[in-house]
Amino acid sequence: MDQGLTESESVWAGQMGPVKSIRAIDDSRVEVKLSEPYVPFLAALANTPAAILPMEEIEAGTLDPTTNMLGTGPFTLASHRQNESWRLEKNPNFRDADDVYITELTIAISGQETTRQAAMRDGSVSLSNFNNVDSLRTLRGDGLSTHNQLQSDFYYLLINSQQDREGPLGDDDFRFAINSALSRHDLADISLGGLSEPTGVTPSNLPGACDPEALPSARLDDSDIAALVDRSDYNGEDIHLLIYTSEPILGQMAQLIQQQLKKAGITVVIDQLDYASYSERVLTSAPGEFDLALGWFAGYADASMVANWWNPERAGFSAGFASNHSDLNDLIDESNRETDPDERELGRFGDFGQRIDSFLYAAKAGCW
Repeated sequence: MDQGLTESESVWAGQMGPVKSIRAIDDSRVEVKLSEPYVPFLAALANTPAAILPMEEIEAGTLDPTTNMLGTGPFTLASHRQNESWRLEKNPNFRDADDVYITELTIAISGQETTRQAAMRDGSVSLSNFNNVDSLRTLRGDGLSTHNQLQSDFYYLLINSQQDREGPLGDDDFRFAINSALSRHDLADISLGGLSEPTGVTPSNLPGACDPEALPSARLDDSDIAALVDRSDYNGEDIHLLIYTSEPILGQMAQLIQQQLKKAGITVVIDQLDYASYSERVLTSAPGEFDLALGWFAGYADASMVANWWNPERAGFSAGFASNHSDLNDLIDESNRETDPDERELGRFGDFGQRIDSFLYAAKAGCW
């Protein structure tokens, strides 16, 4: 019964924690046993990659999950036009079907925010998501309602210590100078229009998140940062910052980061790629083929799930830019095992961010 998870090589298997066994109790209940306490387990179960699959049909070849939609929700798939739209219909077998009043739902696919703005204005769509805060400002006053949702997802700057270990990015002092030179508050207030919050390693709106201002990287002034750069292996060469073009906000953030690092005496060149090329160079290649890279991670519902990604052995994709460090891994596992809510929030995560910020510096890993 447990073969699919316990023998999986998926990156998501690590997020499920130390699963010892899985067995079906009856048609609607499953028993999962862990080899040790793992507090993020329920949060990990609620994530999409933990969906239950009909493995008998998949293994028999009677169902192909790459071409057939799966699920037991309020809607079923009626039709799909590649890169254009999905049309859904009410599922009569849904457990609360009598309370579902929408009989048909069409999801239009549009990668351009300007196209989605135009669709909202002409009434051809009823609801749309936007990543750029400027899009919300532009739509206000057009008889439309706009809402900003503060979620746990967060933007990050990756510093690649693996590509050229003899160069400046392989130098602890230089990476910590970059970390310290960035103003999280300015990035939140200017690039994100004040609609977001500064965060540390763990998302700021999750229980137990540390105060970014208390991190070791936030305690250095301009002279301290300059001293770090001076004693590092940096000789004024261009440091390339990689972003992808499908999310406009990354360009705005990259320009601000470029200005902040220039103040610290570091020259940054911004390179833009399509997401497929970006992903290959940042998340697939080992070592990663970049100096700095800007993107975003999902924050999930538990801070430990975020911290797990900084164990390269568990995450896989982070091995291309971050070194493995046993002390850091032990610290992450310690936070996963803490079951006392008060101790977890105040004792573990209260100084977890500070300790992991220091470890990321000392361990030649890359994160801000």
